[in-house]
Amino acid sequence: MRLIAERDPESIKRYGHVRRARFWSRGCDARLEGTTRHCTRERGHKGPHLAHGIFGRVLAVWDEVHAVPRPHAKVPTRARPARRGSGRGGPIEALKAFGSRVVRRPHQFMEEAFLLVLVLAMVGFVIDWALRILGAR
Repeated sequence: MRLIAERDPESIKRYGHVRRARFWSRGCDARLEGTTRHCTRERGHKGPHLAHGIFGRVLAVWDEVHAVPRPHAKVPTRARPARRGSGRGGPIEALKAFGSRVVRRPHQFMEEAFLLVLVLAMVGFVIDWALRILGAR
């Protein structure tokens, strides 16, 4: 089975209820053969692979026959350097790590980016009106 939104929009609607993996959990990452789409469901899921787009829209559905597994680098947990007390870390390193995740998979963070811009606009609006009420503007 290989369904793509551009060719089979009606067949894909059956899978609209399936949600993508949360951003803190590891995804399946199996790639659809011949495309750049990859599975966005949880690792170890049952059933077909699904690729989600912006706002959780299902873009492709495929089974194991059309899946190309993505190799993951295995890092032993004991071989990792200690984070605490090493002088590194903190908010700057956390922002850099988040930025690298966004650059690697921007389509997974589009909704969060939109909500962040909306919240920042609302905060600016509240500050502007508070200054106007106080007579500072």
